[in-house]
Amino acid sequence: PSEEVGDAIFDVCGRFYSEQRAYFEAEEEHEAKQKLDKLIFLADRALSEDPSEEGFRYERTRICRKFGFDDAEWNRRVERVGAPFYRELLATVSKDPGAVSSRDLSAVGDQLGLSEDTRTRMKLEELRRLVSASLEASGAKLTPSQVEKLRAVSGSLGVPEEQYRTVIEDAVAPAYSFAVNEAFSELEASETDNSANLLGKLALRQQELDLTTAGANRLEAEAAQKRASSLITGALTNLRSQNTKGAADALRSLTRFAERVSAFVRAAGKVAQDAEESSVMEVYFGGVAKSVTPAEATNLYRVFLMEKAEEKALDRLRQLTGVTEADAEKAYEEVAGPIYRSKLLEAVGAGTDSFPATVKASLKELEASLGLPAAVTERYR
Repeated sequence: PSEEVGDAIFDVCGRFYSEQRAYFEAEEEHEAKQKLDKLIFLADRALSEDPSEEGFRYERTRICRKFGFDDAEWNRRVERVGAPFYRELLATVSKDPGAVSSRDLSAVGDQLGLSEDTRTRMKLEELRRLVSASLEASGAKLTPSQVEKLRAVSGSLGVPEEQYRTVIEDAVAPAYSFAVNEAFSELEASETDNSANLLGKLALRQQELDLTTAGANRLEAEAAQKRASSLITGALTNLRSQNTKGAADALRSLTRFAERVSAFVRAAGKVAQDAEESSVMEVYFGGVAKSVTPAEATNLYRVFLMEKAEEKALDRLRQLTGVTEADAEKAYEEVAGPIYRSKLLEAVGAGTDSFPATVKASLKELEASLGLPAAVTERYR
């Protein structure tokens, strides 16, 4: 705009400010505040026609000083007026993806003075609204025709594939997580391995929700870790109340659950059939160790040892809770050592300096069964 136009706009804004100033400073709402937004919007749109960025900034700064605005407040008021018009256009795209192109949307966004960040946010909001409405209309799933329309709308909105996938997976995550939790509950309760049946159910649910394999794996791992952490919390609660049996029972449930999930993961082909158990633990239970301190983890391992847990279960617990091999060996010696000492005293009597052949054989057998290092048994002797 020419200098005369800039001066005219400034004069209009000045007179409006003088007439309505009292309403601007009041706490209660008044139509003058809404009129001010519209005035700023119109001023911005008119001034933006200036081919000189410097000229536009000069005129905007003059008006901002008059109203006590900074640049951010000016932009907020412009977008507050322009956003509803843009939102209506986005709703039109949702109804008919072919009605408006992404180029048209860009042009309208420019005319309304909306920033790129605001446009992107509004597009994603509209896409989320449409996905939510689609899920509700079809009973918590997405039909092929709905997926086709969502992709068409996403294309017309100019939403990149990565952002489209994020919107879809955020929307369907609760439904898939619910299905996973139900499947894992069946895994725990079943007397036999029913992985194949559960795999079929989850595969169907994944397809119904247009969920990627990577997204499904992530939600399954989150559910597994949440359940494992819950069982660890139960074991710790029992341990603090000196209920070692209750703690051991919770740990058995934990290691059994991990074993079943491991079988499920292998059956699903998410890891190689001959993959190390530690690989499965890392993928599906990698974050579980964060729910317990090193001292708590060692105490739980010690309790499980005292309850004569199987070696595989002990190793699985160690991997789940992050107990180091050194701490595991130390805990084992602390638990098994006294057993050896008790049997030693029982066999030869306290203070005995020599061992008959039969006693030596019995002790050797005990040492082998306990798996104690020679240095430990020598110390007790």
